[in-house]
Amino acid sequence: ADLDLIVTRLDPAEAGDAVGDLVALHAARRLKAGGLLVVITHSDNSGGALVDPTGAVVAAGQNADLLYLQHLIVL
Repeated sequence: ADLDLIVTRLDPAEAGDAVGDLVALHAARRLKAGGLLVVITHSDNSGGALVDPTGAVVAAGQNADLLYLQHLIVL
């Protein structure tokens, strides 16, 4: 654990439970206590359905013992 900050992005077309789990586990291993994981993503309309990876990423982080602090929305 040696990083204070990890910033990554997830494209909705590429995001899924497995990808979210990998991001969260990697972050949990690399972040110092009190470090921050920032995930930049957006929703998308795929095949007539709204795809938003945010919930899966938050759940994956919590499963990896990362504390969820805040959700920022930028339009």
